[in-house]
Order: sequence, then C-alpha cells, then structure tokens
Amino acid sequence: MKTEILSQEKNKVVIKADMDAGEFAKNVDSSIRDLSRKVNIPGFRKGKVPRNVLEMRFTKEAIYTETLDAIMPEIINEIVNDYELDLIEEPDVKIETMEEGKALELVFTFEVSPQVRLPELEKVEVTKKEVVVTDEMIDATMLQIQNQFAEYPIVESRSKVMSGDMVDISYVTRVLDENDDSIKSHEPGETTIDLGMEGLKEEIKNALCDSEIGNHIEVEVPIEEDNPDPEIAGKRAMYSIDVKGIKEKIIPELDSDFFKKVTGETIDSLSAFRNHLEKGILSRLENENKLEMENIAVDRLAELAEFDIPDTLVRRQEISIRQQDEENFKKRFHKTIDEFFADSPQDKEDYHKNMNDQAKKAVARYLVMDALAKEMNIEVTKEDIYTEVATIASSYNIDVEKLMGTMLKDQDRLRDISNRVRYQKTVEALFDKITIKHTPGEQTEEVESEAE
Repeated sequence: MKTEILSQEKNKVVIKADMDAGEFAKNVDSSIRDLSRKVNIPGFRKGKVPRNVLEMRFTKEAIYTETLDAIMPEIINEIVNDYELDLIEEPDVKIETMEEGKALELVFTFEVSPQVRLPELEKVEVTKKEVVVTDEMIDATMLQIQNQFAEYPIVESRSKVMSGDMVDISYVTRVLDENDDSIKSHEPGETTIDLGMEGLKEEIKNALCDSEIGNHIEVEVPIEEDNPDPEIAGKRAMYSIDVKGIKEKIIPELDSDFFKKVTGETIDSLSAFRNHLEKGILSRLENENKLEMENIAVDRLAELAEFDIPDTLVRRQEISIRQQDEENFKKRFHKTIDEFFADSPQDKEDYHKNMNDQAKKAVARYLVMDALAKEMNIEVTKEDIYTEVATIASSYNIDVEKLMGTMLKDQDRLRDISNRVRYQKTVEALFDKITIKHTPGEQTEEVESEAE
C-alpha cells in the first residue's frame, strides 16, 4: 500500500492511501467467500453461493463496503505506525475510488495530539511556604479528638434541656412561601442535636434550650438568599420538633489511657501527646503545601508552553464534567442540570462558560505533562505499579497480592493507576528542574483531626 501526506495543519494530518487493484481484488474475493459461508439463500449450500448471485442479492457496492470495513483497521494501523501518529480521535475517511479493476484510493484526516513546545523549565517558578504548627492548632486538634471520643450517657436526673446538652428529637421540615403556604416538605426524621455544635442555627438552639422532654416546638428559620437550591432560596423553613430525650456530653480526660486509645502507642504525658499531634499536623500541612506547589507548577508550565488546544479534547472533557455535575445535581437537588437552571435565576450560559474554562485547563495540564513525560523518557515499570498497589492495599488493610490479582483483571483500573504513577513521576522530575523560592507563610486553614 502506498501512502503520502497531502497536508498538515495544526493537529490535523491528511494522508492519502492507495491499495493496488490486485490487492483490493483479493480482499473482495475474501469478503465474498465469507459472505457465502454466512448467508442462507434457497437452492444453495452455505459456502457454495456463486458470486453473481451474491452480487444480485446484495449489490457490488455493498460487497465493496463490506470489504472496506474488514480491511479498514489494518489500513489505519499501518498508517499510524508508519507515520508515528498519536491519535486523539478516530479518523475521517473519504473514498476517492473503490471499484474492482482499479486501485482503492482513500483519503484520511487524522486528528493527532498537538505539538507542545515546552519552556525552559528553570523559568517555571513556585514559592514554597514555611510550614508552622502553632499551639492554637494543637489545642484545636486535641479538642476535636476529645469530641470524637466523647461519650453521651442518657440523662435521667432531669427533663429540662440545658446548654451544651445532646438532644434526641423527631422532626418534620416544611418550606414556606410569603403566604405561609408549604411549597416543599421532607419526610419525618429523627436525629440527635449537639447544642454546643458550631454552626447550629441560633433559632433552633434557643428554642431547644430550657425546653423539656415531651415538648412540641415550632421553629421558623430564614433560608439564605444564596442557597444553591433556587426553589427554596430566600424562603423560610419551619421545623416541627418533638423533644424525645437528653444526653450529656462527657469529654474524656487527657490521660495515658486516652492517649493510647487515640494513637495506639504508650504515651505517658500531655506534652508527649502534644508532640505526637504536632508531628501529624506538620505532616498534613507539608503534604497540602506540596500538592499546592505541584498544581501551581503544572499550571505555570501550561501557561509558558506553546501549543494549540484541540476542540475534540475539550468537548470530551466537557462531557466528563457534565456527567459528574449531572450526578451531583441529582444528589443535591433531585433535579437534572436543565431542570435546575429552568427554575434558577442563575445564568446557564455562565455555567457552560465555566465548564469550558475547566475543560480547557484540564486538557492543557494533560498535554504539557504528557509532552514533558515523553521528553524526559518517563516510564512506568512493573515495580512502580506494584508499589502503588501496595500503598492502596495498606490503606485499606487488604492483602497486596490479592489486590494485584484483581487489578490485573481490570485493565481500565490498571491503566488509571499507571497514568497516576506516570503523572507523579513526571511531577517529581519537573521539580528537579524548576525554580523554587522559599517564603515564610502562615497556615490559616482550619485544623483537621489527626486521630488516624
């Protein structure tokens, strides 16, 4: 088969392929033999149907098309291998000539990964913040852990609710419009409310304090104007509450028994326990800082690189984002995206623009990191895969060999792991080349529990 490039513009390559008449005729004969073995035609045994009968039954054009469908994968693979094409989409095919006695002439339009011109990596700059763990962070983490291990015995000595209690309630929620008509309601439910919990609506907290077991309470709470559900934004929620019981929250003492329960280690003093928490907080903040630096570095690399972003990849990424959003909207609002925006003052065009921006950013990050991995000859070995699977197995406390066996049967999941390892190895190689500045920085995030 003869091939030649007719044109190349941006990431589209047009290639002509000619299969000589004799080779095409052989493929047509092969298709006819296959067809003869498959079809049932009265008066003929399978495999013995004459060619002229098949041509009358199916037409020559249909047989040629059948032949082309059979040989097309091989033709495409040959072109892709010969020209080392990195396809991002199935090619478009135009048939120039397709008849027996003449060469088969096809013109392919291939959409390939764009050329990426990477910048000098030293020009990529990121700032590494100094990670500082304060006493306030340790105090907050310690209190959070104490709350996680708190006990809640039932209070039998009194029936009156006090500030700081845990209150067992049953409730029904209705959403009211300006005419006090119920426009939405939820199924009756039961829960336990911590009156000392941050973020608890003051209206509910005040109504429950000083109430007694057996009381029925009606509480009206305004709903924020910026509530993401447009159907209830700016309306009022009416809670019908029945007080069922009282529990007292008992915070555990900071002693060696508690320290061992939290850490699994023998720790004899409060200062040693604080040191343990400090190490955990420091590790978390350093990991967060590292991840932030990596994201900034990849974004900066994409900004400095020169390349065109293919619309095909952007559309594909938009579809992925839309599918994820569709699931989230159904979980949060019990609506499709279209239904949500039909009832919402929010602009659907803004949503699509944001989705397009997200898609372009994701594609740009992928393209520059893929180009960098190729330039640096980043490869993923069997040992790399095993190490990653071992890490996953350890986090879920399962046997690594068993998990590896499962992974080997799931090629999609194995490919995801390989891509993740390749990306991480590329990031590490990138950080060996870029410019890192050191600047003191404050850690202002809310501290999460380090109990695990």
